[in-house]
Amino acid sequence: MPAEAPFLEAQRRIDEVRRSGGAKLDLSDLGLERVPEEIGRISGLTAVDLSVNQLATLPESIGHLAGLRSLDLSGNRLSALPESIGHLAELELLDLRGNRLVTLPESLGKLGWLEVLDLSVNQLVRLPESLGRLRGLRKLYLFHNRLTTLPESLGGLTGLQRLYLFDNRLTALPESLARLQELEELYLHENPGLDMPPEVLGPDRQAVQKDRYSGKRPRSRLQPADPKDILRYYFQRQRQPRRRLNEAKLLVVGQGGVGKTSLVRRLIRDEFDPEEAKTEGIAIEPWMIDPPEGLRRGPAGERVRLNVWDFGGQEIMHATHQFFLTRRSLYLLVLDARKGENEGNVRYWLKIIQSYGADSPVLVVVNKAESHHLELDERRLAKDYAPNLRGFFKVSCAEGTGIDALRGAIVRESCGLPHVFDELPERYFKVKESLIKRARSSDFIDYAQYERICGRHRLTDRRDRDLLLRFLHDLGNVLNFDDPEDPYELRDTNILNPEWVTGGVYRLINSARLAGQQGRLEWGQIAGILNDPVRYPADRHRFLIEMMRKFELCFDFADAPNRRWLIPELLPRNEPDLPDLDDPKALKFQYHYNVLPGGLICRFIVRMHRYLSPDRPTYWRSGVLLGVDGCRALVRGDSDSGRVFVSVLGPERRRRAALAVVRDAFRAIHATIPRLEAEEKVPMPDDPRVVVGYRHLLKLEELGERTYLPEGAGRKYDVADLLEGVTTAGDREADRMRSGDVRGAYIAHVEQFIMSEPGKNVSNKNIKVSHVSGSTINFGELSGRVSNTINQMPEVTGPGGEDAKGLLAELKAIIERAKAEGVGEQTASDALSEVEEVAEGAKEEEATGRVARALRNLRRMAPDFKAFPMIAEQFGKLVDELGKIWA
Repeated sequence: MPAEAPFLEAQRRIDEVRRSGGAKLDLSDLGLERVPEEIGRISGLTAVDLSVNQLATLPESIGHLAGLRSLDLSGNRLSALPESIGHLAELELLDLRGNRLVTLPESLGKLGWLEVLDLSVNQLVRLPESLGRLRGLRKLYLFHNRLTTLPESLGGLTGLQRLYLFDNRLTALPESLARLQELEELYLHENPGLDMPPEVLGPDRQAVQKDRYSGKRPRSRLQPADPKDILRYYFQRQRQPRRRLNEAKLLVVGQGGVGKTSLVRRLIRDEFDPEEAKTEGIAIEPWMIDPPEGLRRGPAGERVRLNVWDFGGQEIMHATHQFFLTRRSLYLLVLDARKGENEGNVRYWLKIIQSYGADSPVLVVVNKAESHHLELDERRLAKDYAPNLRGFFKVSCAEGTGIDALRGAIVRESCGLPHVFDELPERYFKVKESLIKRARSSDFIDYAQYERICGRHRLTDRRDRDLLLRFLHDLGNVLNFDDPEDPYELRDTNILNPEWVTGGVYRLINSARLAGQQGRLEWGQIAGILNDPVRYPADRHRFLIEMMRKFELCFDFADAPNRRWLIPELLPRNEPDLPDLDDPKALKFQYHYNVLPGGLICRFIVRMHRYLSPDRPTYWRSGVLLGVDGCRALVRGDSDSGRVFVSVLGPERRRRAALAVVRDAFRAIHATIPRLEAEEKVPMPDDPRVVVGYRHLLKLEELGERTYLPEGAGRKYDVADLLEGVTTAGDREADRMRSGDVRGAYIAHVEQFIMSEPGKNVSNKNIKVSHVSGSTINFGELSGRVSNTINQMPEVTGPGGEDAKGLLAELKAIIERAKAEGVGEQTASDALSEVEEVAEGAKEEEATGRVARALRNLRRMAPDFKAFPMIAEQFGKLVDELGKIWA
């Protein structure tokens, strides 16, 4: 468009709305550099959209729009707002994200009806005190700014439900925030000056948002931390005596026989035993180190404790080890110079550490270097595994050479971990010390005993006790599996000596007797295999089995539940002869991994065991044959190539549904491995050696490409046919939604405006920023899932004969009607999710608490629908009727 064309188009639209008496004016995405003054002369406007333009200023006449309820100015170049903005007394939503605002006018505090204020992705360094006068504000987005402090007046926002402050420069919080009793979501991540542990902050907004629309049921979704817990911890820490944590976890991994235990002995005690026995399972030992001058936070002489976990290297144990590989730890990968370990094995371990340990630093240690030389492409490895890989060291445990240099690197890296010097309440340490003392004489205590210990040290708040448990679990002091969603009800014994439970599990999976029985375990065999009635009394055998279930290491045989189990890791390696499933007509699918984690297929077998043939189950260590929806699905893994192959035979109309069940199971397993790279591939139906990335096919479909020539193929293929062969259109939309990076996509769009030079002509064509509190939501998929959940719930009636199913169905219809009328997709989706939560809760015997929470959330959402009075009235009545049923 010529320079004046956007302005003329804006004037045309203004004239059109003025003539027609319209209530909404859309001037978005025009490339506007200034707003026509005539905008202030339109009476009756309730919504104005000026987003995604190039506006550096606003006319004072914007303040004349006295009836305006929604104003969208996102994605512009505004560095200031006119004082007249305070004249918009009816405004309910003000969207200013993605501008260049440094300060805000005091007049902003006059917007008494404002409910949503989005100031994210700006350059704000302070907020006006008047902000605290916005008594009706419910959502305040301030992330990605430069705020160092917050005004005390924010405590006056007593109705605030969401406060997003991540990615700022905050160094302190005002005590008035403790008055925000309605707060449901508080994100303070990426504010280093607050020195808040991640266990307190909880998952960040991106993780919660991605998980929310992952297809999981409401009960299993990732939840944000409770704002009350966050603020209570922060202010308690300010008022109470504190102490630096001074503790970290060091994990020593590698193949069996490389000398890991000898290395630990040499590092800690400077000793060497040529007859060192191999580690069975995991050995845990403390190591006190002295922080170097540049990293020390406390006085000279204040030491740091490393909890050293020495992992046995036998291959069968690799799958189980992965449950104890934690983030925010330091890793030593030990190699044996004598064995000439190939680089592929080194890469395997580095990928495993990256997958489970995220950004944890890694030191590669070549042991037994006194007489052998192991050559690695260190430069290439360091580049490929940055930022994790921090150095290579050649040592000899026998002679002690290289040990001092390695020890120095361990001290530097461990003291550089972000949590090591966190300050925690003194009471935490009192409880921690009592637990460590208790562990010297007992391998486990139950939760009631833990509560009594906490009570003696005045740690009486349940949230404090649970937070401390998470700390101790991550540090490796104890193992705590007190998960509120845990189906195995392990709360009774949730404080454990880690070596107790790992030792018991490893004795079972390493049993030669069970290996001879191809993994079949009988209840009566457990005591003989553990062979230690003092350490493993009979009343704790059930707990060990439940731990193995939890880790997906075993499953019950259907004909003998709780009496007989199968451990897939002990199945034979040989694949049975299954020629018919190599049928070229079978539906084929593949997974390609950066590294195929040990035990992944065994976990899949456990997860999918209900689909095994009851008469003649077919499985081996790296594969399984399942019966799913009238089809036979063969799944087999190949660790050498890092691939999993899926083949489905059966009625053509049911094959995609069977594959969807398989994909759901793999998706759930992948979700437990934070950085696992798993690419889905679609083989060509007439040449399965040629594969195409499933995500690539989705992108081609999205771009409208009809045909595609895969690399290595002799002809073009129809994109729609390839996709329709493996998934339905609904599944593909769900997959697109699942793969979205909500915050990343938003920031990428907005930064085009932030980083553009003033006066530079930025093309905004096809750029439209979606609100960060939501995502590209597959509303249709969510709606269908809610219908299914309502249909599956039991019949529930109220005291007056009210039908819960019918009421929920009506409420769902009202929400869908509201969306059609113009309620935001995020609002409608949030409401539908709560309807689903009510229906899910109705399936439980003790449903009252869960249903009450969902209904309470629905009542809080009622104001979101008030722009549509009839809908809002029906919405409120239906929620009240449902409340009577579960009163």
